[in-house]
Amino acid sequence: MKLNSTYVEGMIPFINKNTGRIHSAFHQTVTATGRISSTDPNLQNIPTRIELRKVT
Repeated sequence: MKLNSTYVEGMIPFINKNTGRIHSAFHQTVTATGRISSTDPNLQNIPTRIELRKVT
């Protein structure tokens, strides 16, 4: 429930109506280390793995 409400439902406003995809903006000069960051939406805060629980 938390992942759905936080990440799935939170991304709905960012879906491009023409393409049906989410387009983020990537920046390299914003960070002090020169790493790439993303905004609108920030895709770096999305967990890559979750622990699945067996539903009984």
